[in-house]
Amino acid sequence: MDLALRSDLVPQAECRHQLLLEDRLLPVATPAVLAQPAAERTTLHGEREMDWHHWTLKGGEDLQLRTQGLNFSDPGLLQDAASAGLGVALVSERLSQPARQQGLLLPLSAHRVAGPRWSLLVHQESESSPQCRTLCHWLEQQFAEATIAMDEEATL
Repeated sequence: MDLALRSDLVPQAECRHQLLLEDRLLPVATPAVLAQPAAERTTLHGEREMDWHHWTLKGGEDLQLRTQGLNFSDPGLLQDAASAGLGVALVSERLSQPARQQGLLLPLSAHRVAGPRWSLLVHQESESSPQCRTLCHWLEQQFAEATIAMDEEATL
């Protein structure tokens, strides 16, 4: 392994570990889904942080969601399902930003809860590689820009 970029990485021997982004989660749905009575909305369930139990445990308010619904193991597919109008989902603030800016997804709450912590893990033997250094630098820039954009959005 030269490098890894994931949300569940921890420091490992012979590797440099760098936290890139602490994401936040928010509940979203399309305008059409939000026009439905709350009791009729389908709940879209994710895994780990994107499970609705995480929302509740981290202090998210009661959104009157149904406990039954559709289950997704992939965060991208969960968001795609919400964007397609299939129901209400708990999604990444970072990944959902373009859809929210376009008005495709609307938040159900102003509240946000802690989400995945995106980290970079680089093997010490790979750090001297020009390709690895270039990729790491680019990733650091992308995540720094994402952090700034999320902070700016939070202050609006």
